[in-house]
Amino acid sequence: MVLDPLTALSVAGTIVQFVDYGTKVLSRSQQLYHSTKGAGPLDEELDLITTHLTKLTAKLTRPLSTPSTENELPGEEHALRELCDACNTVAQEMVARLEGLKVDGKHRMFKSVWQALKSTWSEKEANALIKRLSMFRESLELHILILNALLDNDIVISTQIHEQTMAVTQLLNQTEVVLIDQNNKTCMMIIDAIKEGFNQTRTPEGMKEVAADAKKLIAKARSEEERIRKTVEKALLGSLEFPTMMVRQEEIAEAHKQTFAWILKDEQSGTVKWTNLVQWLQCGSGVYWINGKAGSGKSTLMRYLTEHHQTRTLLDLWAEPTPLCTASFFFWNSGTSEQRSQIGLLRALLFQVLSQYPQLIPIILPWQWSKNYSRLVNDSIEKEPDIWTISKLQQALKLLVEQTTIPLKLCLFVDGLDEYDDDQEDTDSCHQEIADLFRSIASNINIKICLSSRPLLIFKDAFGTLPGLRLQDLSFEDIKQYVGDKLGNNPRYQQLTLEEPEKAPDLVEEIVNKADGVFIWVTLVVKSLLSGLGKRDGISDLQRRLRLLPSDLEGLYHHMLTRIEPFYQYKASEIFQIFQTHWKMMNRMDQVEGEPTFSNLEVESLTVMALSFAVDDDPHLPIHCEIEPLSFQAILSRCEIMSDRLKVRCAGLLEVQGPESGQIDISGVIGFGYSPNVQYLHRTVRDYFEKPEVWNRMVAHTSGTDFDPYRSLLGSHIVQLKLLGTSDSHSMTFLRHKASLALEHAAHTDFVTGCPNTALLDEFDRTMARHLEEWSEENGAHWANHNELGFGSLSSTRIHNSFLSVAVRYNLCAYMKQKL
Repeated sequence: MVLDPLTALSVAGTIVQFVDYGTKVLSRSQQLYHSTKGAGPLDEELDLITTHLTKLTAKLTRPLSTPSTENELPGEEHALRELCDACNTVAQEMVARLEGLKVDGKHRMFKSVWQALKSTWSEKEANALIKRLSMFRESLELHILILNALLDNDIVISTQIHEQTMAVTQLLNQTEVVLIDQNNKTCMMIIDAIKEGFNQTRTPEGMKEVAADAKKLIAKARSEEERIRKTVEKALLGSLEFPTMMVRQEEIAEAHKQTFAWILKDEQSGTVKWTNLVQWLQCGSGVYWINGKAGSGKSTLMRYLTEHHQTRTLLDLWAEPTPLCTASFFFWNSGTSEQRSQIGLLRALLFQVLSQYPQLIPIILPWQWSKNYSRLVNDSIEKEPDIWTISKLQQALKLLVEQTTIPLKLCLFVDGLDEYDDDQEDTDSCHQEIADLFRSIASNINIKICLSSRPLLIFKDAFGTLPGLRLQDLSFEDIKQYVGDKLGNNPRYQQLTLEEPEKAPDLVEEIVNKADGVFIWVTLVVKSLLSGLGKRDGISDLQRRLRLLPSDLEGLYHHMLTRIEPFYQYKASEIFQIFQTHWKMMNRMDQVEGEPTFSNLEVESLTVMALSFAVDDDPHLPIHCEIEPLSFQAILSRCEIMSDRLKVRCAGLLEVQGPESGQIDISGVIGFGYSPNVQYLHRTVRDYFEKPEVWNRMVAHTSGTDFDPYRSLLGSHIVQLKLLGTSDSHSMTFLRHKASLALEHAAHTDFVTGCPNTALLDEFDRTMARHLEEWSEENGAHWANHNELGFGSLSSTRIHNSFLSVAVRYNLCAYMKQKL
């Protein structure tokens, strides 16, 4: 179906009105505001501007034809639709800015609308938007030329079409567009040339040639706009993303086979009452709350739901015919600051949603979109990183929830609300804040949220009357399945079931009953029983072993620690102290009042390789090891040995997470930097060690010795630097990062402990000098002055030709006293 020329010209007129009005708003035109002193109350004037833009937006979004033909428009009509959409995007950005100005109340500080608008857009941002409007104007001029050119010469153009054409032309001539660079001037020259050719060439062939040229120009402009848009999208998504965003979810153990299958079945059995999740996914609304005691398997269940294909199928039924978007976040209290904070939550959710629907970015992030767009169209604008504050992210989430421009239904999965910790002293306030956030979001009919947490009182008050379930009441059969499979796969147990067919099932039943729904307890107990089977225990022996184990987690952890051989208890204490010290440093929890800070450098999680260097049997390893890359086999061997030692010396309460040791990605010379992380077995283990009496017992094993976890970690940094190759630019980047981490760690150690660590820091200096000898051709200069490393830029003058100057920069007071 060909679009009616009258409709096309009417739409063109709307576009021109928007370009004209938008340009005047951005140019603070006195034709619009009459006076710089203002024509009325600010709120009323801002409302008038916003209302006018909104009305123009409504016109721009009207269908060009009937719904059945909207997706089948010919090329030119499709181009006009795209032009309307592009104008609508700019209009939405402008409305969002103006609404934000009213919400923040900042406009009340100004005496006139002119001043208020001036504060809303910087001059460069306004010029960038004006440039986009001018591009729309040029595209429209070409489109009108094409519409005229495509009309057959023998067809008499009606008076009405002629009048509308003249009206649109007059509007185009009246539009005041500011051209800010030579490219726009060139475009205008091309347009004028096409006009001239159109006027001189009235033959059908000539008109078709003009139309073809115009099509090429439109295609070129459209291509350039697409390139800029994609670049801005990529930049903003990159600024939202962070390395540990999906780590927690990926590290949670997958559900044992056949367990949790009941939750995605429509029928229910048993006497326990719980809300049917299938029905909630398919047609429910609001919040679904999965709660359960510590260790009951909530995170495993949430991963199961998030990744199961049937979850998506059921949600599609809820959303249809509207597009569906899902996003997830797993809080992790023992992880990085982003993994346990609201900033991390919002960045992760926004990243996932906007990655799936990038057309939402200008609507959800209008300020950041405009800023980044300005950078691209004006190369003189300095590129600054996007800093995501909590207020910016909350505003973006609010816009996502409230936007109606792009139809969308959203389902969020958020695990571990009780692990949310924004470094506030009042944990209850922290939990109340996150509960209020989700209650507010879920009030929107297009959004629903599946949450999980421990049954804390705050969460009970917030979600207790809403759809949900209590996990430990429903996991009896799953635990029975898990125990039966784990023991049943053991050849020794298979033999015992044949020898004692009545006692074997009783053992499984006793384990399940004693577990009381705590899955983590079951996994530890089964490991103990499998160990007994390896020692040729019979069923009666296994029953006695089971009955000796405490039924609560804290009692079980204490029992496990007391079972560590005395020979290993000293090493176990070292490992736990190194791990805990690193965790506190990573989360800035052991900083001393008055301690200087040097950067916002993110301290990564402790890797198994870093831990292996910190607890190496040779205390002088940082001094004695050679400065050369470690072989693939040596890295793999270290990872496997350290993993085994954690099982023996730490009773399995610390474990290597991520890929199995045999699957570690150690490609290239810096592979050990990407080895798996070390983590507590479970959140409850960290809670247990934070009890003063427990921690004091652990630290007592190294009291009276010269062991210092800070020194051990500093030594690990130096070993990692020594084993790093410098064969390419990627290695240099890693070298700079590791060197910065080592110096910041040394500064913190110096300030907290007062120990000079002279030998280690001298070795650090020597190691860096050796690396730069191989890398750089600059002779005579100290390594810190190397441009690629960037240490010279840390002060107003270049660092002098000595490590002492580096020590001054990093406040290594104890070291300097020792050297001087």
